[in-house]
Formats: sequence, structure tokens, C-alpha cells
Amino acid sequence: MPPVTFESFDPTPYQRAPRINLVKSIALGRALLAVGPAEPPELVRRAAAKLGAVLDEADGAVDERLGESLPTEPSGDVALDGLADGLWAALRNRLEAIAGLDRDDLPRLAEGHGPRSAIARAVATMQDQAARARALQGRLFGSTGLAFTKAQLTEQAQLMASILRNVDKHDLSAEIEALAGSELLLLLRTCQPLYEAMVQARLTRSDRQPVDLGRVRSKVQRALGRYTNAVLAMLDDEDPDSLAVVLMALRPIDAFRPSRPSPTTNDEPTTGEPETPSDDATAEPPALATA
Repeated sequence: MPPVTFESFDPTPYQRAPRINLVKSIALGRALLAVGPAEPPELVRRAAAKLGAVLDEADGAVDERLGESLPTEPSGDVALDGLADGLWAALRNRLEAIAGLDRDDLPRLAEGHGPRSAIARAVATMQDQAARARALQGRLFGSTGLAFTKAQLTEQAQLMASILRNVDKHDLSAEIEALAGSELLLLLRTCQPLYEAMVQARLTRSDRQPVDLGRVRSKVQRALGRYTNAVLAMLDDEDPDSLAVVLMALRPIDAFRPSRPSPTTNDEPTTGEPETPSDDATAEPPALATA
């Protein structure tokens, strides 16, 4: 192959970035910056700085898209939802069990025993607790019971928070602890912020817009064009060394440009049109103008 001279050098293939996908475009940009001129003029320095910044942004976009493509593991959310359901069910079931002892035949157990006997006092205590449990159950769960645990997560989070606010507003904590134990209420209060955080995280994931890699690819292609055209502007036929510097600086483009056989068998030159990109999911890059 004869040596390239100012007369034979065709800058056209270097004025437009190769039609390659985003990842390859990033790799090409890094390769161009790695072999850039040792003492570039201001125009090339500015274009190189811009290209580097765009490549960093593109790397971030690729990383984000990779994160979006990873399967999310919902088992933790399901487990937390089940835990919350179980805690609320345990509270209601305890109150319901105690309330169920408010029976007309309960006093029969005290028959034959004095009104001051331990059995009579136990019956009276249980009747009192049963009535209180029934009233407390109604104040906490109303007529719908545990239906809120079957609602969508966002609605359930709000309804559980409403019940806990009702507990604080009406000073029901002591009554709950006396009838159902102190542990359940403590665990319910601990679970609530975790549940709300889980719901918020799910909403954030569902609302997030996917990264538009086609837009990012076009931006990289434009930055590549600005840089290569800035390097081409270094050509000076009065400086014989400038051609070698430019050819070396743009050499990575030859490696990244897909090769294809000549369309004829008589060694006719190719048209120089950009190759079709391997991934048709990205947009066609625009023409790259000189900076």
C-alpha cells in the first residue's frame, strides 16, 4: 500500500463516527482520547474535554440500564407484608378470643362459691376484660376487621398508620397492653416505618423512567464528530508532520469501522457510507459537523 500523502488522504471517513452501538461508541471514544495528539491546539483540547465528559455520562447511563435489567427480588417485600398482616391478625385474634368469653353462662362457674371467692373474682374479672376487649376491638378494627390487610400495599400502609394514630389520639396503648400484652403493640409500631419505606421504594421503582440509550448514543456520536473534526483541522500542508499526527490520532476509527467486501469484483471503491449498526434499538446518529 503506498504511503498516504496530503494529496491522497481522504478525510471523509473520519468526519462521521462509525455506525456502531453505544458500548462500542464509548470504547472508540476512550481509544481516541488515549492516542490523542501530545500537544493539541486549544480546539482539540476543548473537544477532548467535552468528549471525556460525555463518555463519563454514557458510562453512567449504561450502568443504570444494567441495574434496570437486573431482576428485582420481591421476596423481602412479600415477607414484610406477611409479617405486618400476622401482627395485626394476632392483635385482633387476642382481643376476639377474650371478647368471646363475654357469655351469659360464664357466671355459672361461680355458683356455689362465695362472692369473695377466687372463682367469683376471676369470673368478674373475665367479664370485665371481655367487655373491654369487645369495645377495644370495635374501636381499632371497626366492622371490617382485617380487611385492610388484603388491600393494596399503599392503601394498607395508610390504614395501618391510621389505626396507630387512633391509638395515640385516644390513649389506647395501656388498654391494648393490658388486654393483649405489651409486645404486640411495640412490634406493630416498629413494623410500620419499615412497611412505609418498603411501599415508597416500590413506588420509586415503578415511577422511574428507563434510560434512553438511543439519546445517549446520539450524544456520544456528536461528541465523537466534534473531536475528530477538530483533529482533522490540525492538517497543515505546510507542516509535513501534521499528517502523521492526525493519522495516528484517528487510527482507532479504522479499527472500529466494520469492514465489508467490495461491492464489485473489479476492485471498485466502496461508497464510504456508514455501516448499518448491529443493534437497531438505537437511533441513527446525525451527521457530525465541524466544531
